[in-house]
Amino acid sequence: MVHGDGALFRKGYAKAAKQEEIDEPPVHTNLLLVTTESTPFSPPGDEGIQRVANAIVSGTVSLTSLSLVEAGMGEHGALALAAALPSRPSLTRLDLTGNRDMGATGGAALAAAVLTPGRSSLLQSLSLYDTRLGLVGIQAIAKALRKNRSLLHLDACSNRLGVEGAQCLAEALNDPNDDVGAYEDKIGLAQRMHAPEPEDLLDINWTLENLELGNNQLGNAGGIAFASVLKHSRHLRALSLYSNGIGSPGAKELCSALGRDDASLRSLDLQDNPLGERGARDVGIMLRKNASLTSLVISGRHIGEGGVTALSFALSESNRTLARLDLSSWLPRAGDSHLLEDQRPRKFGERGGMALGDVLANNSGLQHLNLEGNALGDAGARKMLEGLRKHRGTLLTLSGLTDGQELSPQGQAEVEAALEKYLGLRPRSGAEP
Repeated sequence: MVHGDGALFRKGYAKAAKQEEIDEPPVHTNLLLVTTESTPFSPPGDEGIQRVANAIVSGTVSLTSLSLVEAGMGEHGALALAAALPSRPSLTRLDLTGNRDMGATGGAALAAAVLTPGRSSLLQSLSLYDTRLGLVGIQAIAKALRKNRSLLHLDACSNRLGVEGAQCLAEALNDPNDDVGAYEDKIGLAQRMHAPEPEDLLDINWTLENLELGNNQLGNAGGIAFASVLKHSRHLRALSLYSNGIGSPGAKELCSALGRDDASLRSLDLQDNPLGERGARDVGIMLRKNASLTSLVISGRHIGEGGVTALSFALSESNRTLARLDLSSWLPRAGDSHLLEDQRPRKFGERGGMALGDVLANNSGLQHLNLEGNALGDAGARKMLEGLRKHRGTLLTLSGLTDGQELSPQGQAEVEAALEKYLGLRPRSGAEP
C-alpha cells in the first residue's frame, strides 16, 4: 500500500454501505450523504444541495449533524447551504469532505455561516478536508475562528494552504501575551465573588482542541508558526501536520515548544515529514521533558537507524506518558515528492531493533507500537523479540512487525510465534485498526 493513496482511506471516511437520508428531511435529526468505491452513486451536485438547503430551512426538527461527503457541491451549492445553515443553530457537526468544486468563495461563505457567533454558534466539528479552500478560504476561517467559542475540531487537510495560510491560521490561535489566562482568571474571580462574568473581548480563539492540517505544503515556516501556537496554547490537545515537508528546522521548534513544563498537547502527527536523524534527536530530547504527549506519529523511513535509536533512548530511560508510537513507513504520493528533502528509504536494521527492544523491555507505559515498513531484517527483529520477552508493561498492540521488515521465511516464522506467545496475538498488520 502506498501512503496517501485514496484520501478517504487515510482519513477513515470509507463507509461500509451507501446511506442516503435526504428524501424526508423534516423527520430526521441527521442528514447523511456518503459515497464509497464499493457502492458508487451519482453525487447530487449543486441542484441536489439546493434541495438539501431548502429542506434545512423548512424542516421542523432540531438538526444536529450534516454529512455531505463527496456530494459534488460547487460554489453555488456552497452559497445556498451557507444561507440555509444559520437557520439551524442546533447543528453541532458538519462534514463536507471531498467537495473540491466549492472553492475558496464557497468555503469562505460556509465559514462565516457556521463559525460566526450568533449564527450556528453550537458547531463543534467541521471537516473541510480536500475542498480546495486555498489561501482565501482559510483566511475567512481564521477570521471567523477569532471570535468563535464553540468549535472543538477542525479538519482542513489537503487544501493547498501553503505557508501564508498556515501563518494566518496560527495567528488566530496564538496567545503570546497569555490574554486567555488573564481572562480565565477574571472569570474565576467573578465566580468566587458571585458576580457577572466579564465580557469576552478577546480577538483570539481559545477553545479549539483538535486541529488537522495534513498535506498542505506548510514547510518548515508553517511548522515554526504552529510551534509558537503550542508554546502558548492551554487548550489545543491534538495537532496533525502529516505530509507537509517539515524538516529538522521545523521539528526543532515544535519540539522546543513541547519540551516546556506547561505543554498541554496530547497527540502529534508528523507522519511523512522529512525530519531526518537530526529532527528525530530533537524529538527524543523533547520526550525526555514532555509529560503531556500520549500519541506520536513519525515516519520511520525518514529517521532511520540513528533516529529511532535517539527516540528509543528517551522512551527506555525516562518517558512513561507516551502510550501510542507509530513509526510506520509509507512511500509519498508522486505529487508530493517535491516536498521531500531526501527520498532514500532509511532502514532500522539491527541497531534500530536493539533500541526498540530496549523500549519494550524497560517502558511500562507504552500500549501501542506500529513499526510497519521499516526493514528491521532478521537481526533487528530478533533484537526486538528479546525485548518483548522481557516486557512487563501494558503493551496491547505491536503492529507491522511482519510487514515490510525484509524478513526471511525463518525470521517471519520466529516473529509470528513470538507475537502469539508473548502477546497472544496473531501477526498484526499496521493497517489494521
